Amino acid sequence: MSLRVEFQLDGLRQTKRVFRELNKRGRDTAPLADAIGQTLTASAERRLTTTNVDPDGTPWPVSARVRARGGKTQTNRGHLAASLTHAVGADGGSVTVGSNKPYAAIRQFGGTIRPKKPGGVLIFTTFDEKGQEVKVAAKKVTQPARPYLGVSDEDADEMAGLALDYLNDAFDEAVR
Repeated sequence: MSLRVEFQLDGLRQTKRVFRELNKRGRDTAPLADAIGQTLTASAERRLTTTNVDPDGTPWPVSARVRARGGKTQTNRGHLAASLTHAVGADGGSVTVGSNKPYAAIRQFGGTIRPKKPGGVLIFTTFDEKGQEVKVAAKKVTQPARPYLGVSDEDADEMAGLALDYLNDAFDEAVR
């Protein structure tokens, strides 16, 4: 009984180039993080302007303005959606998506808004059943969470595709 092992080294140089390119890409993931940030920002904008559902697909509670006048919840003038942006971390291995609007967090997480001064009241505009604006004074206002930031199943699939494209580009670059 005998065993024969044979190696063919014709593509060794090309294989080394592929691994060098993958190694280089693995050290510089900023372009991939940027593409993922663009995807997540666009997805959050869509939730605010079009779908009105959180990343897991649950519809948001409808706002008083929408019940009275129609339209989309969280999108009266579109400032929150327009403020969304992303930033790639200094190491290129992370991305942050968010807004600089002071009300962005309460819209995402919900919560209770209270006056700054003890004993004070909040004055805000809401809508009556006929759709007319009315001023209301309150000791506190509770807003439900309406998450617009996050990763949906579709986002996860798109991010996986971006990562695969990023690595495939490394292969393509190496075999040129």
